Amino acid sequence: MPTDWQASDESADNVHTIAQLAAFLAEHGYAPFVRGDAASWVEVQDWRIERIEAGWRVGYFERGQPTEPLFQCDTERAAVQDFLQTVSSAIFHLRTFRDAENINTLAAALGAAKIPYQRNDVPFEKLLRIFVAGRDLRRAQPIADALAG
Repeated sequence: MPTDWQASDESADNVHTIAQLAAFLAEHGYAPFVRGDAASWVEVQDWRIERIEAGWRVGYFERGQPTEPLFQCDTERAAVQDFLQTVSSAIFHLRTFRDAENINTLAAALGAAKIPYQRNDVPFEKLLRIFVAGRDLRRAQPIADALAG
């Protein structure tokens, strides 16, 4: 049974190393959220996969410190697959607008493309925001870019 990220892109099955992971993330819409050295660790927002003395660890980091280790294993392949599953289900900020017309247009376009989204507005600053799951970034970004310019 395919996981969420596999359902959106079967090429995820072929991602077994940190270097392949970095390339996959860049090609699948995560580029604005990725940082790290492809030889020993990659981080997407605050989720990190890293080589440690005992093998590999995937976890949530704040200020460079692990706060929520989720998975530790001996093999790079298992850690990479776990990391992909974790970040594909996380939500990512797609766009912020200050006017209802633009946010409603983007919401309608995402809905028409059958891309699930979440609104998380900041009313006191008049910021209207849309978020999508990691597995939908690659399909959502071109829609948002087309509306922006």
